Amino acid sequence: MRCASALSTREEAAAALQEICHAAREQVGGSVDLAVLFVSQAYGDAEQIAAQALWVAHWPGVETSAFHLQFERTREGGVIQGWPDQLAGEWPEGTFLLLLGEPFSFPADLLLDRLNEDRPGIPVIGGMASGGAEPGENRLFLGRQTLAEGCVAVLVSGPIRLRTVVSQGCRPIGRHFVVTKAERNIIYELGGKPALLQLKEIFDKLPTREQVL
Repeated sequence: MRCASALSTREEAAAALQEICHAAREQVGGSVDLAVLFVSQAYGDAEQIAAQALWVAHWPGVETSAFHLQFERTREGGVIQGWPDQLAGEWPEGTFLLLLGEPFSFPADLLLDRLNEDRPGIPVIGGMASGGAEPGENRLFLGRQTLAEGCVAVLVSGPIRLRTVVSQGCRPIGRHFVVTKAERNIIYELGGKPALLQLKEIFDKLPTREQVL
């Protein structure tokens, strides 16, 4: 089993996609069983940086079922629609669900509540699309479909183990400090000195490459 990822910031969307597909395919060195593509909202907007990121997996013997879920309001309350008929029975042990939702149209908390009742113990991993600031600005992909609402889900089962890691895309720099003055979530002092002064001293000591980052 192998996974690979690739990133492109080329401004032409098709060229960027071709670049990351080629790079990821070379890394994984075999057939691709699952691919997850993220596209920035900046295409067509000269003020922002365009980017595409691709993650692919080569998972021999692993079964994946991809589908589109939608939220619908009824007289009895909200319901989640779109579950494939083949998933109605028992799910194999070790099954997990990958989920990427559109935040303005899909209540992920409702789905999680239902899964906790109907499928207790099934891990759910993923997140919500964050490119758009208003309803209608996000898009989801499922195969060749482009979707404006709901969520895209992939049920994964087979000879694979799951371990989740929460990452905020950052890492520590400098040294440890004790917060010596603060008000709620605002830090005024670190180690007895103004926080901004401490951060400036840390920055000045960093290698140039890290300063650029």
